[in-house]
Amino acid sequence: MRHLGLCGPFHFVGIGGAGMSPLAEILRAHGHGVTGSDAKGSETTLRLSAQGVKITLGHRAANVGKARCLVVSSAIQATNPEWAEAQSRGLRIVHRGDVLDAVMAPCDHRIAISGSHGKTTTTAMILGILEAAGFDPTGLVGGKRKGSGSGARIGSERAFVAEADESDRSFLKLHPTLALVTNVDREHLDTYKNMADVEAAFAQFALSVPAYGSAVLCADDPVTTALSLRASGRAITYGFSPEAHLTGSFTMNEHGFPHIKGSGPGGSFEFTLGVGGEMNALNSLGAMAAAQSLGIAPALAARALSTFGGVARRLEWKGRKNGVDVWDDYGHHPTEIAVTLKALRARNAGRRLVTLFQPHRISRTRSLWNEFTEAFTESDELWLSNIYAAGETAEDGITAERLVAAIAARGQKVRFAGALDEARAVVLGSLQENDVFLTLGAGNVVEVGEAFLAEEGLTS
Repeated sequence: MRHLGLCGPFHFVGIGGAGMSPLAEILRAHGHGVTGSDAKGSETTLRLSAQGVKITLGHRAANVGKARCLVVSSAIQATNPEWAEAQSRGLRIVHRGDVLDAVMAPCDHRIAISGSHGKTTTTAMILGILEAAGFDPTGLVGGKRKGSGSGARIGSERAFVAEADESDRSFLKLHPTLALVTNVDREHLDTYKNMADVEAAFAQFALSVPAYGSAVLCADDPVTTALSLRASGRAITYGFSPEAHLTGSFTMNEHGFPHIKGSGPGGSFEFTLGVGGEMNALNSLGAMAAAQSLGIAPALAARALSTFGGVARRLEWKGRKNGVDVWDDYGHHPTEIAVTLKALRARNAGRRLVTLFQPHRISRTRSLWNEFTEAFTESDELWLSNIYAAGETAEDGITAERLVAAIAARGQKVRFAGALDEARAVVLGSLQENDVFLTLGAGNVVEVGEAFLAEEGLTS
C-alpha cells in the first residue's frame, strides 16, 4: 500500500462498524499495526481486542497515539477530536474505501459486489464458493458470516471478495476485475440527488471493470438489465428470466428452502440452498454466475451453496421460547421489508406473524414514506418503535408515531411501541404461543428479541 502513501500504523475511528472492523482485522493479519476507537464496546470490539488490536472506548485526541494513518468512514466528521488531532500532526486521513482498494490491489481476482439489496448475502455466498474451490480468498463482508463470527476472511492474494458500499459512493473507489450488481433501487437519497444519480453511480461501478473483466448483472432488475447492454462483451446476466446468460428456477421444499435448477455458460446445476427465501434464491444465481465467470465448476459451486449458513441479521432464526419462534432481519428499506415478510410467511404458514420494526434514519423515513406504508401487509400484528436516527437531526413531522397513523389509514393493524425498553414490555407482552416474532431494522432492535430469549435487560 506504500504506492498510495498508506503506511501504518493505522488508527480506525469507529472501528466497530460493519465495514471498518473486517478491514482492520485484515490489516492486522497482514502484520500492520492497528489501533481503534469506538463510542461503545461490542462483540466486535472484544473480538478485535483478542487479536491484539488496542481499542479505546470514547473519542479523544490521545487515542491517535503513534498512528501514521487515520482511517475514517463517512459517518466520521472532521469535528471528531481524533480527526482534528491527526490533521494537526499532518497525518494521512483516508476513507475506508481507499484502504480497501489498496488492500485489494495486489490480488489477481478483485471481486466487488454491490446493489441496493442482497449484496451482503451474495458476497458471503461467493466467498464460500471460492473457499470450496481452493482459491483461499481474502474477503470482507458487511456482516458476520455464520460459523466465523466475523465479516473478514484472511487468505491469499489470489482473490479478494469484497462487499462494495454504495451508500456513500465509496464503491467507486474500487477497481474490481469482477463487479456484480444485484439490483438498483431508490435508496440513500441523502447521498444521491435522485434516482438518475443512483443509476449513474451504479453504471460507473459496473462499467469500471477492465476489458478482460466481468460485469455480473441481474436480468430480473430493469436498471441492471439496461446496464448490461452498455457493458458489451463484459456482461454476464443472471436471474429467473429465461433470457439471462445464467438462468434458473426454484420450488420451495417443505422447510421453506428453495430447490434450484438452472444452467449457464459453464453448464447446468441443481441444489437446495442452505437458507430460505426467494430473494436468496436469486442471490445464489448471482453467486453461481460469478463462480462460472471465474471458471469454477457448477457442481462445486452448487455444493458450496447447499451448505451456505447465511449471515447474521439476514433472516436469522434467533431461538424459540414459550412456543414463540424469534427471528431477526436487518431489512430497513421497504423493498427488503416486503421480501423478508413474504419469506417468513412462506416458512410459517398458518402462524401469527408479529413484527417490531425500528425505522432507520430520519432521511430514509421521509424519502420513502409512502413505500413504508405499503411494506408490511404480510404481518398480522405490527409495532413500530422510535426512529433510530443514526446521528441525523430530527425533522418536524417525520416520526414513527406519524408513520403508524399513515399505515393504519391504509387499514392495517399497527401500534406505536415507543422506545425500545418500552417496546420490550408491550410487544413481548402481546406474544402468544405458536407466534412468529420478527425484529426488523438496521439499528439495535435485535436486542428486544435477544432479551426475550435471554430474559435479560436491553443494552444501552
